[in-house]
Amino acid sequence: MLDRISFDPCGVHRQPPGHVQSVTLPGVSTVVDAGHDLRLHLSLFPESTMFALTLFGPPNAALDDRSLLFPTVRSRALLAYLALHPQQPQFRDALAELLWAGGPGAENRSNLRTALSRLRRTLKDVEQPLVRADRDTITFIGPAGIVDVLRFRSLLRACANHAHRSELDCQTCLERMQEAVALPAGPLLAGLHLAGNPLFEEWLLAEREQCQQQVLSALQTLVKIYQQRQDHAQVVTYARQQLALAPWREETHLALMRAYLLNGERHRALQHYATMTD
Repeated sequence: MLDRISFDPCGVHRQPPGHVQSVTLPGVSTVVDAGHDLRLHLSLFPESTMFALTLFGPPNAALDDRSLLFPTVRSRALLAYLALHPQQPQFRDALAELLWAGGPGAENRSNLRTALSRLRRTLKDVEQPLVRADRDTITFIGPAGIVDVLRFRSLLRACANHAHRSELDCQTCLERMQEAVALPAGPLLAGLHLAGNPLFEEWLLAEREQCQQQVLSALQTLVKIYQQRQDHAQVVTYARQQLALAPWREETHLALMRAYLLNGERHRALQHYATMTD
């Protein structure tokens, strides 16, 4: 049986039974003695670096909150496209055609090799492997949790697959949806364009539309949940978010004005009605 032991900067000493101590020391992040259960959390090595890839809004890759600089827009587009197809090998020829449409095949493949090399240099300080390449394919192999869009879709998928009697009564799915709709900071890959590449632009347009519809659907579900709970302030919050994306939704305008009235904000309801009739 282990004796009760704690640590202090001067060394190791014994404590009386039942004593619980938590301290922070160089090389030991936390020491807790609870009964006979001795737990040591060691920090003998530097903390791992944290990488995040943001694809909602202007695309950004950050390492420990420091944005990484991409040498070209196509190297940024390459990473974004791969990340949105996680664990799915992408043929080099198809990627070359997508990112350098219209040029000779050999030249496009050479451009892709250069972009991949530049991308690897950009990501050289990231600890976990993100991209795997072989002779024919390139694959994003990073964890889904580091990409905001993948996290967003994972949360919505978890709600869709959750075994509940009603989505409107499920607290777990409510929390997941709230987390999901808090992730988008703007349209998918805002500001990213490849002039003269219709294949890429068509793909991006379809992906943006899909993401927007997923966000709108989640926001509509949240509005219904809070209408059912008679939490009118939350209805206002999510109805306004919905209208910021789709101002033409008459049903949402009506839900917002009703929530204002039920929340005792008649003047706001009238103001909103006035904006609709202008």
